[in-house]
Amino acid sequence: MRNGYDEAKDNEALIAAINSSNANVVLVAMGNPYQEQWILNHRHQLNASVLIGVGALLDFLAGDKARAPALVQKLRLEWFYRLCLEPSRLLRRYTLDIAQFLIICLRTGDRINSASQPGG
Repeated sequence: MRNGYDEAKDNEALIAAINSSNANVVLVAMGNPYQEQWILNHRHQLNASVLIGVGALLDFLAGDKARAPALVQKLRLEWFYRLCLEPSRLLRRYTLDIAQFLIICLRTGDRINSASQPGG
């Protein structure tokens, strides 16, 4: 376990610590998009097989952040509950960023499908 915010300032030491731990799975909880960028920038230096950006998961598990009410969770609208609590922080993520991500996925899927077609 490391404090990624403070210890990520010295990426070489952090990567060395992760690799010396022989971890197979690394959970990166720095929030979006920082954790994804960190994973992309350092994945080739890490010996771990699985790198996962978990956002606020550890905050929820530790009880530092409250989950949505049970009914909202059951309706799978926890994202909307969080958006209502923090609109300035989450509005772009839940609108423009998701649309951008969907476009990238569709383009990638088209390329994969084209390449797998005979003569492609």
